[in-house]
Amino acid sequence: MSTKTIVLAEDDPELRRLYTDFFTAHGFKVMAAANGLEALSLLHRVQARLVLLDIMMPELNGIETCRRARALIDRDTPIVFLTSLDYIDYVRKGIQAGGDDYIIKTAPLDEILERVTYWTSSLARRKSGRQRNTHPAE
Repeated sequence: MSTKTIVLAEDDPELRRLYTDFFTAHGFKVMAAANGLEALSLLHRVQARLVLLDIMMPELNGIETCRRARALIDRDTPIVFLTSLDYIDYVRKGIQAGGDDYIIKTAPLDEILERVTYWTSSLARRKSGRQRNTHPAE
C-alpha cells in the first residue's frame, strides 16, 4: 500500500506541529511548510495525495498557492483549505482558485481527520477529477 503523503502549509509553528503529529499518528506522511512558497517547493519534489493549505500565510497566501499548485500537480490531487477564515467570500475564492474543500480549524480533530481520510481515498480522487472537468469554477 502506498504512503498517503500530505503537503501541509501552515505558518503557525504550534499548529503545524500539532497537525503533523496528529496526521502522522493516523498513518499519513506529512511534509510541512511554513508558507505557500515552501509548499510549492515541496510539490515540485514529492507526489502528494492531498494538499492542505492555510489561507493567511506570509510569502504567498493560500489562495495564490492553490492557483499555482493546480499548474503543478495532477488534477485528481485534492487541495483542501484548513483555515480559521470562515467567511463565504474566502470559501468562494478558494474553490475558484482550484480548491476542493474548505475546513475551519475550529472543527473537532476527528472531523478534520474524517475529511482528510476521505480526500486521500481513491474514490474521492476520482470524483474530484470528474467534477473539476465537468463543472469549472465560475
